[in-house]
Amino acid sequence: MDKLSIIIPVYNELPTFPLMIEKVSQLKLNQAELEIIVVDDCSTDGSKEVITKLQKQYNYIALFHRKNQGKGAALKTGFAQATGRYLIVQDADLEYQPTDIIRLYDYALEFNLPVVYGSRRLNFHNVYSYRTYLIGANFITFIGNLLYGQRLTDQETCYKLIRRDILNQLELKANSFDFENEVTAKIARLGIKIKEIPIHYQPRKIEEGKKIKFYHGLLAIYTLIKYLFWKPKFSKNQPPNPHSWGE
Repeated sequence: MDKLSIIIPVYNELPTFPLMIEKVSQLKLNQAELEIIVVDDCSTDGSKEVITKLQKQYNYIALFHRKNQGKGAALKTGFAQATGRYLIVQDADLEYQPTDIIRLYDYALEFNLPVVYGSRRLNFHNVYSYRTYLIGANFITFIGNLLYGQRLTDQETCYKLIRRDILNQLELKANSFDFENEVTAKIARLGIKIKEIPIHYQPRKIEEGKKIKFYHGLLAIYTLIKYLFWKPKFSKNQPPNPHSWGE
């Protein structure tokens, strides 16, 4: 049976983590078993204790950083332990609807796709908490499309469903939110056209814990330029050991 790995990075998400992990654990896949990996990036608000407390109830793998390193670092730690044929990231807040993961996975299987993104822009019922965030994300997507020949509507989406053999080729370096841009750039450099389907989105506000800052946008554009001429150092038939990632 196939397996889907869901990686959940956590940093100070005590108010939302319990409900989020309940929703994720209730997902039922028709053609695969579910593997849930939670990575706490040295939370200081009690999230670590709750992750430990709920682990047995919801049957997930729990990993802990000794110091805060960033979302990308947490994801690399989670990817290193994942065993699913496909992997996807689920943020620990409640901005995204976990049931959309099923739609992404089924779509990838139906059309035998290596990569599928969930686009917030393709669902015209979605709303956005800040116009500046929307404009910034759209601009980053535009730059990425211009540089890499993709036709994406939402490069910054959390929901990126990627086949593990593809992910293993990307030699990921990002430790922060620039993960989104690095992974998109490198997938494009492999010659893969990324497909998208609509997803639901309910954004939170800064006072509710939203962590994206203005400088993350500048980092995103720098990252897209940085990997414009990237090439993998190994063949597709000999991917590196993913357990060399993270700590």
